Amino acid sequence: MAFSAFAYGSFIVLRTLLFGIDVPGYASLLTVMLFMSGLQLIGLGVIGEYLGRVYLESKRRPPFAIRAVQRHTPGTP
Repeated sequence: MAFSAFAYGSFIVLRTLLFGIDVPGYASLLTVMLFMSGLQLIGLGVIGEYLGRVYLESKRRPPFAIRAVQRHTPGTP
């Protein structure tokens, strides 16, 4: 969403500068709302990732499981 807000804001600025077309006031409001919504979603994703890692760590399980242990004696290849 933040990227789409940046793209839309760039479109509005270029359209105004190159063609002199005035845009209504709600266009800038929409751009700001999209950008802020994108930042909130990014923040929620970071918090979710953090909570997921804390949950997995709180189980106190090893990060991997060993299927079998192979012993090597010095005389065998």
